[in-house]
Amino acid sequence: MDNDNINNNENAELAPTPTPEQKTENVFAPKKETISLHAALSSPLILAFNILFTLVFAFSLFKSNFNPLMLLGMIGGWVVYGAARKKSDLSGSLGYANVVVKIHYVLQYVLAGCLFLGGAAVTTMAALMPEFVNEFSKDVFSGGYVIYGDLKITVVNISEEAMKEIADFLSVSVSTVLWLIVMAFGALMMLAGIIALLINILFTRKVSLFVGSLRSNATNPECTVDDIKKARAVKGWLMFVGILVAVVSGLALVSASGTIITGSSLVKAVSHQFSAVVSGILAASYIVLATWIKKHFIPQR
Repeated sequence: MDNDNINNNENAELAPTPTPEQKTENVFAPKKETISLHAALSSPLILAFNILFTLVFAFSLFKSNFNPLMLLGMIGGWVVYGAARKKSDLSGSLGYANVVVKIHYVLQYVLAGCLFLGGAAVTTMAALMPEFVNEFSKDVFSGGYVIYGDLKITVVNISEEAMKEIADFLSVSVSTVLWLIVMAFGALMMLAGIIALLINILFTRKVSLFVGSLRSNATNPECTVDDIKKARAVKGWLMFVGILVAVVSGLALVSASGTIITGSSLVKAVSHQFSAVVSGILAASYIVLATWIKKHFIPQR
C-alpha cells in the first residue's frame, strides 16, 4: 500500500500543470455554434425567398425587361434548395451559385468602368463643343446668306454685319447650352460609374465572399458560424436595401393610387402601380434573405 501511495504521488508530481491559458480555454471559452448547411439551405425562409424572387423575374418579363443574370440567380436558388431538401452533396449546387455571383461581381466592375470612361469621353467632347459650334456658325452664316450644304437662302433686309453679329450671338448661346447639357450628362455618367464601383466593393464583394464560404464548407461536417465569411455585413446591407426599396415602392404605390384615373392616364397609373408592387416583392425577398442569414449564420450571443 505504501508503494502504491508513493507511485501515485510521483505520477501526480510528474503530470503537467495546466497553464492559466489552458484553464481559461477549457472553462470559460464558449463553444462555437455548428451549422447544418442542409438544414439552413432547406429552410422555409429560402423557399419563401425563391418564390418571391421568381415572382419578380416573372413580372419583369411583362415589362419586357429580361435579365439573364436574374434568370441564372433564380435557377441557382432553386437548385441549391432542391439539393438541400434531398440532403444531396451541395458542392455542385453551391459551386453553380458561386459562379453566378462571381459573374455578376466581374460584370459590375466592367459596367462601372464603362460608365466612368464613357462619362470622361463625353466631358472631353463637351470641352471641344464651343470650338465646333463656332466653326459651324461660320459655315452657316456667310455674306448675308444662310448656307447649308447646297442650300443657299437669302435673308432680306439684313446686312452682312448684322448677320455676323447674329452668328456670333448664336455661336455663344448655342455652344454654352450644348456645353452645359453634354457636360452634365458626362458628369452623371461618371457619378453612376463611381456609385456602381462602390456598390460592388461594399456589397457585391461581400456577397461573393459569403457564397464562396458556403461553397468551401459544402462538405465540411464541422461547419461553424465563424467559417462563413461576411454574413453579418451581407445581412445588414440586404436589410437596409430591402427597407429602402420597400419605402420607395410604398410611396410610389400611394402616388399611383392617388392619380386621377381619366382617359389615357388609366394605363399609366396601372403601370406605375404594377411596378411599385414588383418593387415591393423584391424588397420583401431582400428582407427574407437577411432574416435567413441572421437566423443561421450570425452567432446568437
